[in-house]
Amino acid sequence: MEGTTKNVEGISSGVTRGTYTANLLGNIRGHLAGLQGYDIMALELIQNADDAKAEAVVFDITDDALVVWNSGTFTYCGEMSPQCWMMQEEGYSCDFHRIADVGSGGKLAKSENIGRFGIGFVSTYQITDHPEIYSSGLKLQLLPEKGEFVSAEVPVEEGTEFFLPWATDPNSIARRGIGATAVRSKDIDQLQEEFISVLRKSLLFLRHIRKAEVRRNGRLLLCCELARPEESSLVLTYTPENKTERWHIIRGDAEEAAAKLAVEYELLKTYDRSSKFSIALKLEPESLQEGLLYAFLPTEQATGLPLHINADFFPEADRKALIFSGNQHSRYWNEMLIEAAAMELAKEPEALGKLIGEENLWRIVHQAAEIAHSGSDYPACFDFFWEHLSASVSQSQVAIDNNGQLRTPDQVYLPKGVTPSEIQLSALNRLNINLISPRLSSYRNTLSKVGTPVLSLDRLVGILETNLAAVREGAPKTDGKMLQEFWVPLWEVLEELLPEPVKSSRPYFGNKVINHLKNLECLATEDLFIVSLGSAYRSPSSFDASRPTNVFPKLAIASRQINRYPKLSRLIDRLDLESVSKHLDSQVSLYGVKDVIETEPAALRELYTLLADLDEAAPSSDKAYSVLRELPLWYSSRGLIKASKALLPGNFKDPTGSGALLDTSILSPAARQFVSEKLGVKTQTISAFVETVLPSFFDPSGPTDEERYGVLIRELSNHPDLLDTPSPLKTLRSLPILPTQDGGWAAPGNVYERKDWLEKVLGRAEHLWLDFSKLPPEQSVRVFVDALGVLHDPAPIHIVDRLKSLSERFVPNDDTKKLSSEAFYTLGEVALRQADRENLSTALSELKNSRCLPAKGDEENWYYPSELYAPFRSEGFESQANILDFRNTARLSPNLLDELGINQRPPTDLVISHLQHCIENGIAPHETTYRILSERAKDDPEVSKLHGTRCIYVDQLKGFVKPSKVYWSQQQLGRFAYRVPAKLESFTNFFEVIGVKDSPGSDDLVEIVLEIIDEFYQRSEPLFGADRKVYELCMRGIAEALSEGTVEDEDLVRLQEAPSILNLKDRFAYPDEVLLHDSEWLSKFFDEELNSALCKLDPELWELAQELGVEALSKACILSLDRIEGESSLEGDVSEILNQRAGIIRRLLHDKPKGVQERVTEAFTKLRVYSVESIHVQALAVVDQQEIPAPVCSAEAFFDYTKDELLVTSPFGEGSWAPVLTSLLHHLMPDESGTDVTKLTLMFHSVLKMLPEDANAHLTSFGVPELAMDDESEGYDLGTQQLGELGHTGTEDEDAENLPPKETEDQGGEADTPKSDEGAEGKPDDVLLKPTAPLKTSGANNKDSGAEKRKANDVSESASGGFDKNDGVKPKHHKGRPKHKEQWDKRLLSYVRMRDPQEEGSSEDSGGREHNLAVEAAARQAVCEYEENRGRIPTQMPQTHPGHDIESIEPETGESRLIEVKGINGEWNNAGVGLSRLQFNSAQKYGDGYWLYVVEFVSDPDNVRVHPIQNPASQVTSFMFDGNWREATVDEVEDPAASFVPGARIKHSTMGIGEIIEVKKRGLVKSLTVQFEGKPQPTRNVLANIHKMQILEPENGQDDS
Repeated sequence: MEGTTKNVEGISSGVTRGTYTANLLGNIRGHLAGLQGYDIMALELIQNADDAKAEAVVFDITDDALVVWNSGTFTYCGEMSPQCWMMQEEGYSCDFHRIADVGSGGKLAKSENIGRFGIGFVSTYQITDHPEIYSSGLKLQLLPEKGEFVSAEVPVEEGTEFFLPWATDPNSIARRGIGATAVRSKDIDQLQEEFISVLRKSLLFLRHIRKAEVRRNGRLLLCCELARPEESSLVLTYTPENKTERWHIIRGDAEEAAAKLAVEYELLKTYDRSSKFSIALKLEPESLQEGLLYAFLPTEQATGLPLHINADFFPEADRKALIFSGNQHSRYWNEMLIEAAAMELAKEPEALGKLIGEENLWRIVHQAAEIAHSGSDYPACFDFFWEHLSASVSQSQVAIDNNGQLRTPDQVYLPKGVTPSEIQLSALNRLNINLISPRLSSYRNTLSKVGTPVLSLDRLVGILETNLAAVREGAPKTDGKMLQEFWVPLWEVLEELLPEPVKSSRPYFGNKVINHLKNLECLATEDLFIVSLGSAYRSPSSFDASRPTNVFPKLAIASRQINRYPKLSRLIDRLDLESVSKHLDSQVSLYGVKDVIETEPAALRELYTLLADLDEAAPSSDKAYSVLRELPLWYSSRGLIKASKALLPGNFKDPTGSGALLDTSILSPAARQFVSEKLGVKTQTISAFVETVLPSFFDPSGPTDEERYGVLIRELSNHPDLLDTPSPLKTLRSLPILPTQDGGWAAPGNVYERKDWLEKVLGRAEHLWLDFSKLPPEQSVRVFVDALGVLHDPAPIHIVDRLKSLSERFVPNDDTKKLSSEAFYTLGEVALRQADRENLSTALSELKNSRCLPAKGDEENWYYPSELYAPFRSEGFESQANILDFRNTARLSPNLLDELGINQRPPTDLVISHLQHCIENGIAPHETTYRILSERAKDDPEVSKLHGTRCIYVDQLKGFVKPSKVYWSQQQLGRFAYRVPAKLESFTNFFEVIGVKDSPGSDDLVEIVLEIIDEFYQRSEPLFGADRKVYELCMRGIAEALSEGTVEDEDLVRLQEAPSILNLKDRFAYPDEVLLHDSEWLSKFFDEELNSALCKLDPELWELAQELGVEALSKACILSLDRIEGESSLEGDVSEILNQRAGIIRRLLHDKPKGVQERVTEAFTKLRVYSVESIHVQALAVVDQQEIPAPVCSAEAFFDYTKDELLVTSPFGEGSWAPVLTSLLHHLMPDESGTDVTKLTLMFHSVLKMLPEDANAHLTSFGVPELAMDDESEGYDLGTQQLGELGHTGTEDEDAENLPPKETEDQGGEADTPKSDEGAEGKPDDVLLKPTAPLKTSGANNKDSGAEKRKANDVSESASGGFDKNDGVKPKHHKGRPKHKEQWDKRLLSYVRMRDPQEEGSSEDSGGREHNLAVEAAARQAVCEYEENRGRIPTQMPQTHPGHDIESIEPETGESRLIEVKGINGEWNNAGVGLSRLQFNSAQKYGDGYWLYVVEFVSDPDNVRVHPIQNPASQVTSFMFDGNWREATVDEVEDPAASFVPGARIKHSTMGIGEIIEVKKRGLVKSLTVQFEGKPQPTRNVLANIHKMQILEPENGQDDS
């Protein structure tokens, strides 16, 4: 229908065309993507109508177009010009202008407008290409494909009409431009359905529209009319359906919350949105299932509750949902309104329940709970509904109980299981228990969440405890009606609530609630008394409950109806014989028999029969039988008696007359069987009489009637078969049936027939001896009595009593100990054959707890057994323990000692303590002490504690010595070593553990040396005699061990720290206070003045002396020239001889370092010999940092190495060669010992007179290596060429520019002085050589050598980069670092200088060079100006201040900069500036507070530049070491023993082939453990010796030996 337009009469000819102010097609296409759907279009058109304050809207779906009419009118500014004047005056455009500019959002800020008019209108382009709008007498047609609109005046009609022709042409420009589908007939039908659906739910919250219609070609399809009869109610009427809906509206205003939110989000104030909200609840015809959120019009977002919520929400762009995400104001506004709605909804639950019905209220609460707890996709703010509803509902009377009453949720109960029956509800109501109405049963979980308790067993028990008393009204009994109406229904409820019991004899054991229930009086007995479950019994199912009720009137028997409830019945104890026996026992003890049971024979017969039947019904315990046996319930010839004292009539006559027989006439057959079999009542026989009657005839003091004793004992002796029957025999032996000599009575097992040997052991104990005078004289009686168990061996308990009696009555003197020991020996013997271990254990236990045993050497006190040690080998530890003083060890029983806790094996530390006691008191220990320690040495580490201690007793000394002084073999160490004493030689283990050796080790030798030193040094006596010999032997041994690497470092330290060296005066001195006498030539200069500081040692001790810190005289002595006398004369022949022999001397030095060879060779080559009249020299020795000068003396020769001159005294003769060579070699080889120099002098002298070629041949014949060709460098000129010879001569400026960088670090603040004229005078080829000073001298010739060296190395740092300013060359002005150099500056290049040993004495900061104070001062001044210009306050430090030059303070913060200044006259190039070690450490220490300021062009004020670097140390990532560091490398000698490792195979010159198992390093020597072939055990301590061993290399899997 492209091109269709509404036919309007009277259109004015004044047609206006205009262009859009926006890209219309682009905007439409962009917005339309989010506005798809006919429902959205309907909502947007309704929204626009409501915005226009229309009260009615009509949608007419015609064949040509969708016609939309509403009663509102468009605002119009009066002219469709590009700019609307309303925008300027009112802040938003008129409706026509806004539609002409789609998406302007002109109404966005007006709170009374529902949506964004304009953008919403875009949704109509789903169905039309050219929408037309008629309103306010103006027609506006939009032509988006042309980017135009056409307006014309038309007659004014009521309202506004949108004429939207169907866009049916899919190929129209507009369809394609906006990417929309053409409209089809089915689309129009779909639009109709959706519009009708939208209308049904759109009117609820609109501000103005009260009526909406949908028509089809004018025919009414649906009309919705809205009426508000009152503020909180609303009626919707639908025609032609004639349906009506009633709604309740809850209104609220979140004004306060909105104001707070606007403070936080200022933008909200510009929107001027409304804070009011509404909640709609449908009342008729039925409640809503699920509501929606409305932004005045419905969104598609559900509330999750049966209600709608409307407010001025911020919707999403498509209006299908609200904004609940992100962090913008729109989200928090919407959440605020949701919470306000939740609070309003929860405000008055009771009133709301009355209005919409409590069931509907609970439905709302339930769905709010579901949202909060089910993990749903609802926004988090929806939890506010549950939060507020749960709080208010829990305090409101909105819960319906089973009687229809309203209560608060916590006042009603939820049934735990099945809903109770009416009679159960009635019973619960009597207890004030109200259950929730079944109508609310579907909200059970929600009710629980708001505080409605479940009627669980524990709650019911608690209510019963509180309310039962009121139900009973204080009556102890109930009646039959109450039983059926209350008690039985209550039992039914309890049965339902009780848990299923576990399969156990005690199913509810430990359940506190059930235990509480059992204590409540909620059970009716058979006779209608109300008792607790725990105090009642249920009759067995086979019994009539009335039977036990009648027999035991004081026993609570549960009503028989309780048996219908098995779980409840389990809480009631079953009536059985044990419960009856307990009842009878407790009742009889309280009230007596006659008040508990009826004592008439008929009643007793029923009692006995019931007991028998109960026993038959269920098994009973022995305890029940025992209780009944001891109760006086049994009718006999002597009245009611205990069954244990009764007998059934039999064939034996009681000789004592004290027995009682039961009356069998009242015993039923079952009862008689019960009494006989279960209660053990016996028929009267001799055995039954003994067991039943006889015990009552005797009490602890004897028979109750002594006159009948004789008749009784005769009668018993006439029945010897009693002795063969265990039970009566046991009874007889337990009774005090025999008389004793003290007038008392005793059991047979406590008496003896009196005998002397027994009396010796047991003493005169009259109560133990049998009194035969009171027994009948018949032999049968004596035999019977003896057979009863009269004792023949002492019982352990009686022996213990004897020991206790002695200790209680006497002190432990010798007589008492004799008596006591006999008893103790006998106890040991008896214990071995004692059969009754129980009685033995009892006796020994009593003895263990008694102080009744004596200790050796103590006649005052008795001891517990545990305090004593057995006397076995006690001499080995007796000073430390109490020894049992029973001397006959052969009769002592070890088993008895163990039983009593008497220690037979002393602990090792006790034996050691005894030994230490002997040591402290000078007592010779018994050899047993050593024997015990030797036995335990291998297994007990305690013994090793004696290692190195003074613990070995030596007879000839009458004292103790350390193990280090005791050896297995004879030693040549005088009084400092002993052999193991002959009587102790068998105790090998002990001596091995404590450190006794075959021969002394180095540590032992050190100990001896230190002992000698301690003795002689303190007395300041010279060492001589045998002790001197021992000292020398020890030192040789230590030196030998040192060479083998077996001396421990700590031993060397001990010698170093002790005065361990003998000087020439035979007194001890500290190693660093003496010099090794290794040069007679030097020592003679001192005469004997140095004797106290010199030591003469055998050469084999020199290595040890050096290790201890003794310095050789040749190294510690300086020889200097004092003066010469006479004219000097050149000795040409002598000089020539020495010059020509330079090669000879070098060959003799073939095994010396190359530097030594070159130095000596060079000196001999250049040497000039002069003779003078006399030479005077002075020697100076340095000992322990102290100088000892020798007197000035004459000498035959002196070598001045600074001039290569040798002075000799004239005339020069054959005898002059020795002093000449000696002087030469001592000066040239200062590191060689005097002895080695003497040997070299002799060797050289031997070839001196030979011609050079003969001397070389002579040396060759003796195997001295010849010189290599490369050693002869005399023919080569190795001097440095001048710079000018290496390239062309440039201009003066170029020369200055291209000077090489200086090789010093003094560019930074410590610039060097320019070269002196003196340094520039030499030939062009001159090379500055540093003089070599092999020997420190104090002569004047060497005084200025250091200064000359520094001067020779000085390099000028003038402003011209190498020339002094006085040269007349104008300095070049450098504007900045050249680009070709800057490209290499990405790497922060630093380098370090190696430490020069000749600069050791100079300060760290000086670098061995003089300060250029002018450069430094200028650099400092430049930095101070730099700091002041930046607002900081600089302070210069003194020149000598360590670490930094300037401290600069920031006045505002107080922060300080520690600044090190480095000044450079020229450009800062790759030569760089240097930080000394101290300065670099300061940079690390102070971190970001330390700064390096580099000042370049210091002498050029125009170009001076300051470069500040903060914390330079932190910017160092690595230190790079270039090839020049080869000079700092350490020469290390290859270790020829490195191949001696575990697993290597070796061939030993004497021991054969083997494999190395283990390697230990002792000092410089390796000690090997080797498994040699053919030997069963590895050989230890084999020293690695490359001269005796060779490594076997494997070849093809085989050792190549």
